Amino acid sequence: MINHPPIETFPVWLDEHMAQGKRNVPARLVTLLGLLERLRNTPVLDISSHRARSGMQLIEHNAFVDAALARFNVESPVQEKGRRANNLNAWISPFFEWIQDKGFTSFADQQREDFITALQSVASQRLVVINEDKPLIARYNKGTSVTVVGDILDQAQVKKRGKDVAEYLVGAKLEIRFGIGVVKAKNVNAPSLGQLADFRVGDTAIEVTTVERPDKSHLDQVKDILKNTGLQVWLLTRLKDREKWQNVVDVVFGAQATRIVVTDIETFVGQNIAEIGRFDVKEVKETLAKLFARYEAGWLPGFGAGGLRIVDPEAASGE
Repeated sequence: MINHPPIETFPVWLDEHMAQGKRNVPARLVTLLGLLERLRNTPVLDISSHRARSGMQLIEHNAFVDAALARFNVESPVQEKGRRANNLNAWISPFFEWIQDKGFTSFADQQREDFITALQSVASQRLVVINEDKPLIARYNKGTSVTVVGDILDQAQVKKRGKDVAEYLVGAKLEIRFGIGVVKAKNVNAPSLGQLADFRVGDTAIEVTTVERPDKSHLDQVKDILKNTGLQVWLLTRLKDREKWQNVVDVVFGAQATRIVVTDIETFVGQNIAEIGRFDVKEVKETLAKLFARYEAGWLPGFGAGGLRIVDPEAASGE
């Protein structure tokens, strides 16, 4: 049985060296994970053995950061993977002193591996929290309004919140197009309580799904709408999945498929935004900004949605 060195005080050390005020600094945490990964292969507490010639990052910085992130299945919250604004020179010596105090250089190989893993696990959890709270970025330079919306949905899917964001964007779009109050905001995680679909506009039921493959639940829902009402159905899927859904709808519903429109969320939202913006690049960007403002003001829940805000890249925190 291997004795694990105590790491109870590590969160205290992290609070002192990896944060500014009450905010964890992602570039520092990412770089710390990379340094710990280097210590697996080079278990010496000598700064020159780990710091690159620039003095601002690790030797083979990206490779070791990537290996550490992959080990814990965590995304880097910053694009540069901590190569900038990591404050390395201010905390590397205190860190080496801290782990030396825990007996790092006297550990047997497996004990050292376990110690490093334990420290990385604590630090990586802080990155998970940062990723969950980090807002979605409206990357207007990606291309058309359809592409920008798709990129936001991809970001949301990484957080496993694709359905939430898709529904909120569709709701905000309907309000931008037809006026505030035309559809009712609801928490996507709350039961529908008899609601036929996510939205009802005129004689149409609109259902939003980010499920990749046609599933029985949604198909049964559409069957019920067709059987019990005279409504038409618009089924909104992700662009990459639309054809799969269309093919199944055609087979399952046969002649009744003429009452169903299968289209993608990206186009359903983005096309109207482009039209309202008169297909002018500047006006389309302004209309997208209005959409995102309505999304936040009218659709995001009051609690637990910090990581679903949509912000301009210039307003987003960098490293």
